[in-house]
This record gives sequence, structure tokens and C-alpha cells, in this order.
Amino acid sequence: MRPDVYTVERGDTLSRIAATYGLNWRDLARWNQIGPPYRIEVGQRLSLDPYPPLDYPSSTARRAPAPPAARQPRVARAPQDSRAAQEAAIRASTPQLTRTIEHVDTPDTGRPTTPQPAPRREPEPVPEEDVATDAQINQASEQAPVRPTSTGGPSEDGWQWPASGSILRSYAAQRARQGIDIGGREGSPVYAASSGRVVYHGTGLKGYGKLIIIKHDEEYLSAYGFTRNTRVTQGEDVAVGTRIADMGLGPQNTPMLHFEIRRDGSPIDPVTLLPEQ
Repeated sequence: MRPDVYTVERGDTLSRIAATYGLNWRDLARWNQIGPPYRIEVGQRLSLDPYPPLDYPSSTARRAPAPPAARQPRVARAPQDSRAAQEAAIRASTPQLTRTIEHVDTPDTGRPTTPQPAPRREPEPVPEEDVATDAQINQASEQAPVRPTSTGGPSEDGWQWPASGSILRSYAAQRARQGIDIGGREGSPVYAASSGRVVYHGTGLKGYGKLIIIKHDEEYLSAYGFTRNTRVTQGEDVAVGTRIADMGLGPQNTPMLHFEIRRDGSPIDPVTLLPEQ
């Protein structure tokens, strides 16, 4: 049970006193007629009751006494057992201000509120109309000379997942960027999904970031979008599982790899060829 009166000690603040006795510091200041900058002094006696006597002495007020005609009658103390009801009545009759500041320093610190930095604006997703077409991707895969590779291919070496992570977006034939998006950690490895030859790497195709294309045989090719730190050169033969790049950032700065498999120039769902995870 909290006392009716508290005497301020060294190191006390309104906030600390209010927290000790389960009060709101604004209520405590209002009950004791303490306004900004809400300073209190050692030895000052504070009422912890919502109905302090109006002539309650304050060691720091130093205000001239009001003329006799202006003095208010002393308010009788309410019975102890009705305090909860009286506090509820006070809250109901006191105008509540709309809170417009999210972070406010406690009033007794005297420090101004630290401005919060504006949220970093993320880039908008790449519009679908700005994504390279199927024809452009197929044309890019023909830039390197077509000749037999020294490695195998899907028929000999099979397929493996090009990156570790969960599927952020599944395959859908109606999308402009057809394939799957694999989420992960920025800078994590990107591997060749099967053996073949690197026939393209660069940023010339819109909507794919830094793109790598591997041609596996006359039927299949695979594409790896939003990579960074390319570790292969155009025309280089790579074996399945070779680390060809690192995972970069896709739309909205999301760490991801966009992965496609094309058969005879047409996109297919890569999950139908990749092993079960």
C-alpha cells in the first residue's frame, strides 16, 4: 500500500517515484501542480494521492499566496476505500491528448528528443515490362561459339540445386521472368546446376541483374539471375556443382537467385528436373 505523501530524496525523479508506486508521472505532476520543466528538489513533499489538499505546502513553489478572495475551499479527503473510483472519475474528466511523438525523453532529464533518421527507401520491384524477353535471352545464349564441351551435361551428370535456400517464388508460365526465385544469404555460393559451357554473363538483359547462362547441350540451358562476383568466363566449360558466382540482391534488395531452365528455348519449371530437397 503506497503512502499518501513522499519526501524527495537525492537522485529522485518524477518518473522514478511514479514507477516505484505504480503511478503515471504526468498524473503525479498534475496532482502536485508541477509544470515544465518538471523539476523537483530534495526535501520536497509530494502527494501520491489524486486529491491532495489545495493548500498543501511545497518547499520549492516560492509562489506568493493567493489573495483571500481567490482562495478555494479545502477539499475534504475522500474515504480510503473509494480511491479507485475517484481515480477513474479523474481520468474520465481529464482531457486526453493524442500521442503524436513515438519516442519522448523523460521530463526530468532536460535533454531534447533525439531525431529519428528517415527510413531507408527501398528500390521498387522491376516492372514486368522492363524484363528481357524470351527471344533476347535465347539470342544471348548463342553469342558464344557452339561446339562440343569437355564436360558432360544433364544426360550424363544430372541436375542439382544451384543454391541453398527456400523458394521465394514458384514457377508460373504467365510471368515475364519465368523460373523460380531462391532466397538465401547475400554472398552465398551459386553453383552450376549441371555440366556445360558458360555462353553468357553480363548485365545487358533487363530485369535479371548480373546474369549467367550455361548451355548444357543442344536441348537445355540454365540461367542464373541477380548474381555477383562472377567466377567464370564466357566460353568456359564448367562441371556440375562448380561455384560460378555469389548470390546477390534482387528486387527490393532481397538476397536471392533467380533460376531458369529452358528446353529448346522455352522455359520449364526447374523443380520438375531438380532433385527433391
